[in-house]
Amino acid sequence: MFFYILFDDNSSFQSSLKVVQLNDEEGTDYTFLLDYDKAYLSMTDIIADIAEKLQVDAAEIELEEV
Repeated sequence: MFFYILFDDNSSFQSSLKVVQLNDEEGTDYTFLLDYDKAYLSMTDIIADIAEKLQVDAAEIELEEV
């Protein structure tokens, strides 16, 4: 599954990734899969959360930052 991901460049969290938006290739919003208030430490953590919510293997998730 492929998703475009947008991060908050103005996040007060240092050394972490704050997700603002997550969309698939058709533009469908999947941001609800992630905890908006969570500051992720890596893309691997984000992929793990998405995979868990969708009940798929993490290897099936691809992210591209926009």
